[in-house]
Amino acid sequence: MKNKYLLILLMLCNLNLSAQNLISFGVFPTEIQTNEPIKTTELLSSMNWEKIQEFASTNSQYIAEEAVDGKTNSYSYYNLKTDERFYIESYDGFVYEFFSEMPQGSRPTSTSYFDKNIFEKYIDYKLPELSKEFKISIEEPIEIIQYYYNILRSDNNNDYGFICEYGTIGLAPYKRKLIIKLLKNRRIDLLKKLMYSSNIQAQVYAIDALIYNDIKNKKELEINEQKMQEYRNQIENIDSDEEGQIGKLEFQIDQLWFKNEDMREYEPLNEKDWEYIYQLRDSGREVITCGNSGSFKKYNTDVSELLSEKAINKIPDLYEMLEMFGYFR
Repeated sequence: MKNKYLLILLMLCNLNLSAQNLISFGVFPTEIQTNEPIKTTELLSSMNWEKIQEFASTNSQYIAEEAVDGKTNSYSYYNLKTDERFYIESYDGFVYEFFSEMPQGSRPTSTSYFDKNIFEKYIDYKLPELSKEFKISIEEPIEIIQYYYNILRSDNNNDYGFICEYGTIGLAPYKRKLIIKLLKNRRIDLLKKLMYSSNIQAQVYAIDALIYNDIKNKKELEINEQKMQEYRNQIENIDSDEEGQIGKLEFQIDQLWFKNEDMREYEPLNEKDWEYIYQLRDSGREVITCGNSGSFKKYNTDVSELLSEKAINKIPDLYEMLEMFGYFR
């Protein structure tokens, strides 16, 4: 039966589950065009979700999970052998996010779908205390909306740290990765919103990111100013410009000047911001932090420890460590 909301291209995903057993897991949309919300039940039916769950329950190569939390539902499938996967996020009976990926085969395929309007209702449900000043427009890019609100969610991997021991390997926490995404997208405006929010984890994450951004920008500005002066000095010492060296140096100066002007557009932490940071530091509030000494544990840590002068001085080195580990790629 043709679904009213899955148009253009449909691919039948046949997974070879064993030498004797070939089961169709339904259709994965490779392109979705719709002006109407997608009903969760209809999408699950088209993908034969019950059959997926039934088969995965008896085959260790496959994982099919369903999570229900009030009006929200999550569905995920993963093939450990082929990396084939999908997940569905639903609120109040409608899909707000869907992703599928089939990396193998002659034509690797992935599909993503996101309904901003349903997601906005989902955020109102999950964050009822969030005031209007801390909400962002649904006209923002989808990725930015997701980064921002997932940092604010108190039920979403709510631990603070730079590297934490998850199992046998140290990794950056989920919200740390999202903070880095905002930094890479130069969304200093959203980091400042997070800093003034009521979520203590989001606040401390945003504060250390803003401090790092200020220190890094100041250092880069100084280095670029020194380079520009060096190029000016070289120009003054050129007697003959037969090879067009002056023009090349002037071009380098212009490039550095524009780079500096671009960095100056992002307002650094001002006196009011620092007063707020010190007030938060002295508030006596506790932050859930993650352990990084051999096993995954969570601790209640006084915010004064995380925003102490000693901790602030370590921030640049900790971010450089994350950059070295590839988190800024």
